[in-house]
Amino acid sequence: MERPSIGRRSSECQIDCVNLVIPGIVTPVQPEQAAQTLDMPRADELLTAVRDFLRADVMDGTTGRVNFLARVAGNALDIVLRESQLGGAARALELEKLRLLYGSAVADDDLEALRWRLTRELRDGTQDLDDERLHDYLRHAVANQIAIDQPRYSGFKVATGQSS
Repeated sequence: MERPSIGRRSSECQIDCVNLVIPGIVTPVQPEQAAQTLDMPRADELLTAVRDFLRADVMDGTTGRVNFLARVAGNALDIVLRESQLGGAARALELEKLRLLYGSAVADDDLEALRWRLTRELRDGTQDLDDERLHDYLRHAVANQIAIDQPRYSGFKVATGQSS
């Protein structure tokens, strides 16, 4: 239970690095409207119900490791809920920023392929580290990821101008 949740904590280090190396204010993406559905209850309502059960009933009725894991599970469900609300818009903006970085030479709609292209170019030195488009991409991609993973983290508040 802990390992997958801990992996999402790496975005805290990323936002701290972005704030130090390429500071600037970012406006994070906004939640998408829930899709109209006839499903009752909706997926977000089911997730919220399970999260609330873990935080109330399970945590109130347990101690020690089970209590801790119930808290971790509730936090993981919060991430899933934020991912469903923000993930699509965050990925669309990231793709847009990568297209701006690469210009008209990019006809690729595959976000993962463009991420790997950037990774290779950063490794081999063909991507200029002083490119303002790269800075803009990194600030937005990292800030929107922390908005999903841990929006109460102080580095997110710095990146979005909510704290000094």
